[in-house]
Amino acid sequence: MNKITLFFLLFLLNLGMVIAQDGSYDPSFGNNGVVYTDIDQQVEVFNAVAQSPSGKIAVAGESLGETDVISFIVMYLEDGTIDLSFADNGFLIDPITLEYKNIVFQSNGKLIAVYGGSGQTIIRLLPDGSLDTAFGTNGSIYVDGRFLQLDENDQIYVQENQNNSVILKRLLPNGDLDTAYGTNGLLTITPNNGGSVSGIKVTLLPSGNLFLNYDETAGGNAPSYIEKYHSNGELDTTFGTNGKIEIPIEEEFACSTRAFSDESVLVSCSYWDFDLMMMVYKLLKLSPEGNFDANFGTNGYIQGRSVELIQQNQRFITNSSSVDYEGGTNINFKRYYSNGTLDSSFQFEPAPETIEHTYKSMITNSGKLLVAANNMGLDPFQDILLFQYHNDPLGIPEEIKTRITVLPNPSNGVFYLKRQHAIHNSYTVSDINGRVLLAGTFRNTENQVDLSSFAAGMYFLKCAGNTFRLLKN
Repeated sequence: MNKITLFFLLFLLNLGMVIAQDGSYDPSFGNNGVVYTDIDQQVEVFNAVAQSPSGKIAVAGESLGETDVISFIVMYLEDGTIDLSFADNGFLIDPITLEYKNIVFQSNGKLIAVYGGSGQTIIRLLPDGSLDTAFGTNGSIYVDGRFLQLDENDQIYVQENQNNSVILKRLLPNGDLDTAYGTNGLLTITPNNGGSVSGIKVTLLPSGNLFLNYDETAGGNAPSYIEKYHSNGELDTTFGTNGKIEIPIEEEFACSTRAFSDESVLVSCSYWDFDLMMMVYKLLKLSPEGNFDANFGTNGYIQGRSVELIQQNQRFITNSSSVDYEGGTNINFKRYYSNGTLDSSFQFEPAPETIEHTYKSMITNSGKLLVAANNMGLDPFQDILLFQYHNDPLGIPEEIKTRITVLPNPSNGVFYLKRQHAIHNSYTVSDINGRVLLAGTFRNTENQVDLSSFAAGMYFLKCAGNTFRLLKN
């Protein structure tokens, strides 16, 4: 074998190691892409997963013993190993009977955790797992409703349902009521249908606008509707007919909405078919004006799929899960372009084993696809199960690179970054020796990096696959 042929073969081998198949396990995470976690040899029940701006992964749920129930939060490093700096060697064990329902990180790395039922308690934890007493009242807030989500400015939204109305509250990052929102911090929305409604769901958009979808129960049938509202609570009359559309789907379907960056709507609908003894799924898409997109998928629909998430590059992950005879779930992910065309570059490798149906998926800061779940617990204990897939965010670096402006550069310390779209991207700032000095997440169209406390010189900002040289005077 001559040197040229040998070099070519080595090149192909290295290329195969670098360019991994999207949908295959990420061997840099855990044990060949998989992590099992057992807590006290009990039955662990997974509820929520979140990732911090620095890459740490938090998983929350409850652990069921023979005589007690405990709530827990486990913290992992980005590679799936336990973060020993969090709480008690990576585990926060809380002897409360109301398990954590949701967790989410603020941009400062503090963790918002939510537990409760119809009324919920919201707490904030410091990076070491201790309670942040500067939040709310001695570290917690009780709301007569449910936590909805965190926005780009770390503000907290809470949803309450009263009769046929939805009341949204917005809290400041420290837990205080934001009285500038709506009327004294409250935004009251009553569906524009004149009848009784059920299944009210709210989808908040980065712009502050929101979609309200619900089922109408008056008249003996249950069509599903979507209404669009401005951030001030006024009906957006440019959407559909006077701000409202009836979802073009059969009445037995229950629907939820996700939004693309242009505020077009991906509608995911499903129902349980008692004859077939299986879930039936269907996807459709609406334009930003609420018009049915007949060019989406096949004649406007994707049959047999539900939406998991929309990526930053506007491709979306779908699922068509099946239930086995023991009640477990077998997930089957596929990736699509925003027009509903199948993305064949994503070839999904099955989950390591059958999982419980209460799993959650997310796109990590690095663009990987992470799934958090329980195994079925036939050993006989049930463990927390994490598994991560290669998922190149295809197209994001090229798009972002042409749209990011850094000014001024050189600077005396503060650099301003401007973008056309508010796309969430993690970033790091390192010195010429490669030491990471700052890390976080850009959430808005205008962001800043403050190097005032660092010495004059050259620094490197990395974001979405791009590297920018920052010159500090």
